[in-house]
Amino acid sequence: MGFKRRITGRSLADAPPSRKTVPWGVEVAAAVLCKRWKPGIVWLLLDGAERFGEIASRLPGVSAKVLTQQLRELERDHLVHRRAASIRGRFVVYELTAIGMRLGQFLAQLEMWGASYHEAVPGAAARHGLSDLIHHATRRADHRSMHNDARSMGKHDDADNDSGPSGRQRELTGQ
Repeated sequence: MGFKRRITGRSLADAPPSRKTVPWGVEVAAAVLCKRWKPGIVWLLLDGAERFGEIASRLPGVSAKVLTQQLRELERDHLVHRRAASIRGRFVVYELTAIGMRLGQFLAQLEMWGASYHEAVPGAAARHGLSDLIHHATRRADHRSMHNDARSMGKHDDADNDSGPSGRQRELTGQ
C-alpha cells in the first residue's frame, strides 16, 4: 500500500531534480529486483535461454520452491519469458525479454561495485550470509590464475580458455 501510494499520480515532470526525495524509478526497480535470487537469475539468462535445472545448478543454495517463485515473479514483471522448448512441450526454458536484456549493463556495473565493496569491506559478505559464495568464487579465480600463469610460461597451449572477461562481460562493460 505505501509503495503504491508513493508512486501513484507522480510523473517524471513532477519529480524534483534534487536528491532529497527518492525517484519513483528507483522504487520500481527495487520492488522488481530486490529479492535474493532475482539479479542472479537475470545474470544467468543474459547468455540465452536456460532450463530450470540448469538455472538451479548455477545458483547453489536456492531451493526449487524459491527458484520457481522467483521465476514466476520475473515472468509476471515481464523480465523473463517461459516457453515450451520441444515440439511436444516436454520441457520449458526461461529466457529474458527485451526489457530483461536491458538489465545486463546495470548488472555488470552492480557486479563491479560489489567486488570493490567486498575489497573495501571484507566482512560484509559474512554479514549477509555470502561467505560460501565468495569462497567458491575466489577459489575459481585462484584456479584460473594458476592456469594462466602456467600457460604464460608455455606449459599449457589451450587457447580456448580465455582468462579475461567473458564475451558477455566484455560486451556489457564496453571492453
